[in-house]
Amino acid sequence: MKGGSMEELKPCPFCGGEARLEDLGYPHHVYCISCGVGVTGVGCGIEGEASACEKWNRRINGWIPVSDPPKEKDKYLCCLWRNTKKKEKGVRSLLWNGTEFEFEPGMRAWGVISWMPLPATDVRGDI
Repeated sequence: MKGGSMEELKPCPFCGGEARLEDLGYPHHVYCISCGVGVTGVGCGIEGEASACEKWNRRINGWIPVSDPPKEKDKYLCCLWRNTKKKEKGVRSLLWNGTEFEFEPGMRAWGVISWMPLPATDVRGDI
């Protein structure tokens, strides 16, 4: 972890990259230096820093390998993909059609290595 914080930052839940706390004055922001995914805290000063770190460290357990495909078809899922040729990786929502992942119906997605259900909407509204 870089930037210091009240709480040690966990690695990126999507790609395993290093997390960094960035103090933008208001708000604080934690992001992965590898894939760029991030969260923003609520509040300023120590409260904002703690909020950003707590949000970053929340975890939904369980990336599921593509060798264990989803059972429901025509459903969007959170997918981790990797392009080894271009040395790129990332996370995106993809459609499972029952046979393969697609960016949208009829447009095949490649390089998917694992998936998980999309998280439920946070009803508190602070994420």
